[in-house]
Amino acid sequence: MERPHKLPTAELEPARIIGMLRLVHTSTVVDILEQHHFHGAVDNRIRPLVHVDTRLVGRAQTLKKAAYHPEAPQAKDSPSHHFFPLLDLATPGDVIVIDASSIPNAASWGGLLGRVARMRGIGGAVIDGAVRDLADLRAIGLPVYATNLTTLSGHHRLMSLAMNVEIECGGVPVHPGDYIVADEDGVAVVPARMAPFVADALKAEQRELAIGAFIEETGDYVEAVKRFGSE
Repeated sequence: MERPHKLPTAELEPARIIGMLRLVHTSTVVDILEQHHFHGAVDNRIRPLVHVDTRLVGRAQTLKKAAYHPEAPQAKDSPSHHFFPLLDLATPGDVIVIDASSIPNAASWGGLLGRVARMRGIGGAVIDGAVRDLADLRAIGLPVYATNLTTLSGHHRLMSLAMNVEIECGGVPVHPGDYIVADEDGVAVVPARMAPFVADALKAEQRELAIGAFIEETGDYVEAVKRFGSE
């Protein structure tokens, strides 16, 4: 029976981890996580709906939503009830991650929330659910990853259950403080406890660059494999 990998004991500062993650493709991050038996790839239903030139990298601030039920205690509150208290706890560059139970016909994010988030320095949003006001969100320039667009608001369709709790986003568990990495390929979640493995991802990325440079210079893929090893 294969033994699980031991977690590294070395501590890395969050700012250093984020800096390294900015240098690594999301696919490389996912590869390294899978080597350590964690599936960090968010389902590709969640894709960039508002994409800017910079990659999205930051620590998760989480929101949990569910389908509206009039009898539930949370029904009396706004669907965005926990959003503004969460922003008070967030630091610049954090990523809002919303588990809206993949509900497709109720927006968890729109132009007003995007504008407030941008003013507070939020890095972007990843939503297992729908958004609306796409033109406004593009004008704001905040990266948003979500399952789909809708014209329907969350009023009487969604309830806000809790903030900064464990959620699930695209089939991946997300805890407050986990690291979110997103680009054109998709979204990955790096658990905070596995952040030391980011250094391995950076080494793998540097190896890929070296292989690519060697092949461009020589045109010899076989020799590249001999020198750098196969994937």
